[in-house]
Amino acid sequence: MPTNQGQEFGPEWDGWPPSMIAGDLRVWKLVRVQMLKDALRVFYDVRVGDGQPAPPGTDETFTKLWTGMTQRRIDVLIEYAAYWRLIELREDAHEQEIGRLEMYEMLYGRDPINKKTVVLTLISSTHSKDIEDLARLKGIEYIIIR
Repeated sequence: MPTNQGQEFGPEWDGWPPSMIAGDLRVWKLVRVQMLKDALRVFYDVRVGDGQPAPPGTDETFTKLWTGMTQRRIDVLIEYAAYWRLIELREDAHEQEIGRLEMYEMLYGRDPINKKTVVLTLISSTHSKDIEDLARLKGIEYIIIR
């Protein structure tokens, strides 16, 4: 299934992004200005991957909706002049967010919007030395905000 980037937002937009939970929104609000500096385009709730097949007997009208609802979702995807930043937001990040970012990168890579380099970024309001070490090992930017 192709990447569904959803609605494009300008870097100046400051509303509640589609499907973003309250805890992630609190984290995003604290880092938003920094992340959007020099941004060209911003997408929230970007759907990637195949999703799950619709249950047997599902009407065709709902099959596409079902697939979209079961696809993986990138919290924030930002385009800059030279690269994309794929962001996972978590108030209290754990090690599974590293794997989630790697999966999103793989799925996005199957059908990218364009061929620019992708930078993976995990943003959290809590720090873990173990997650920091793993992120460094995997080449993932790890940002702690307070």
